[in-house]
Amino acid sequence: MAQRAFDHWFNTLADPSY
Repeated sequence: MAQRAFDHWFNTLADPSY
């Protein structure tokens, strides 16, 4: 679960359009 949340959080940082 934590891994999923981290992946989502990192995605927001990696993709500014998201």
